[in-house]
Amino acid sequence: MKKEENRSSIGNMEAKVICLIGYLGAIILLWMGGLAFFSWALPLGIYILETKNEYVKKQMIQATLFFLIVSLIFAISNIFWGVLFPSGYTLSFNLRNFEGSTLAMTAVYIIITTFLVIMSLIGVIACSKVWNYKEYNIFIINKYTQKFRNKIDSIIGITNVDEKNNQNSNTDVGTNTNSTNTSTNNHTNNNNNNSIEHDKTLKDTLINDIKK
Repeated sequence: MKKEENRSSIGNMEAKVICLIGYLGAIILLWMGGLAFFSWALPLGIYILETKNEYVKKQMIQATLFFLIVSLIFAISNIFWGVLFPSGYTLSFNLRNFEGSTLAMTAVYIIITTFLVIMSLIGVIACSKVWNYKEYNIFIINKYTQKFRNKIDSIIGITNVDEKNNQNSNTDVGTNTNSTNTSTNNHTNNNNNNSIEHDKTLKDTLINDIKK
C-alpha cells in the first residue's frame, strides 16, 4: 500500500491501527457478557465514519458481517440454554448453582465456549493480516460481504470510496470535454469571423476597381 493510501480519515491515523481497533475491539466485546450481542457495532461504526480509505472500509464491513453472524449464533445459543436449563438462564462459569444435569450443561457450555474461541482466533488472524496491510477475506463469509456492503450502503446512504473516485474522474472528464468543446467552438467562430471579414474586404476591393 502506498504511503499516501495508508492513512484513515478517522483522526488521520494509520489504516492498520484503525482496522486493528475494529477487529480486536469486537473480539474483546465478544467475551464481555451481554456486550457480545453488539460486538459487530464497533466495526460498523468505523465503517460509517471512514470516508476515504477503501482498505479500512473493506475490512470493517467484513468484520461487521462476521461478528454479526457470531453474535446471532451466540444469541440463539443463549435462547436454547434458557429452554434446556431454565433455572440457569444466563451462561456462567459457576455451574454449581444450576439445577438439573450438570454434565449436560457443562457439555453445552464447552461447545459454546469452543465456538467463541474459534471465532476469536479467526479475528486474531485478521488482526495479524491487516497489521501488515494484507488483503484478508474470511472464507466463511467472503462471497456475501459485497452484497452485505451494498445493503448497508443503501440503508445509510453511503457512497463507495471507489465510486466517489470514479464520479470525480467522470466529472473531471466532463469538465475537460466541455472546455475542449468550448475552445473548439470559439476557434470555429473566430475562423468564421475572419472568413467574413476577408470576403467583405475582397468585395470592397472589387467595387473600388469597378468604380475606377
